[in-house]
Amino acid sequence: MTDYFGTDTVVSELREDGLLIIRINRPDVANALNGVTSAAMENIMNHAETDAAVRAIIVTGTGKVFCAGEDLSELSEGGECQTVTEHGFGGLTARLCSKPVICACNGSAAGGGMEIALSCDMVVAAENAKFGCTEVGLGIIASTGGIVRLARDINRKDCMELLLTGKKIKAPEAKALGLINYVVPAEEVLDR
Repeated sequence: MTDYFGTDTVVSELREDGLLIIRINRPDVANALNGVTSAAMENIMNHAETDAAVRAIIVTGTGKVFCAGEDLSELSEGGECQTVTEHGFGGLTARLCSKPVICACNGSAAGGGMEIALSCDMVVAAENAKFGCTEVGLGIIASTGGIVRLARDINRKDCMELLLTGKKIKAPEAKALGLINYVVPAEEVLDR
């Protein structure tokens, strides 16, 4: 594997078989994205889009959490997020990628982390992973595509319950609702 435009907060490696692995690397803050990390993911994805050597992309997290969403300590004084790039949160949520993007959800995906998972073509989740649109608890909404994708992917009543309550659901329930493709033991997420 070779480094692929990675940074200290986004480790990115291209394998010889054309699989690009992007790993959010901020475990001390549950892999929450700040402006620098989101911009780094945007940069990696922009290069991957036009690189014939990249055949598919896997997004995952370091440690026991996939992504806790936005690092709220970096909101502007007016409350605006600093993490939305040209192609959305983490360079993914507003991107129509010509290559398959797979979420290897190694743990909890909350708020923007769930929005990233929803924006991927497929989701493989650890059996202990949890998913939730937790923004409502902060008085905000899933504004980078999460509302639209969730409403498209599952039935209206379940969608409304998740959006209005901020409830987190476990991977098996997310699979039953149609949010994810596979539930596997944590150590098998990347291999699957």
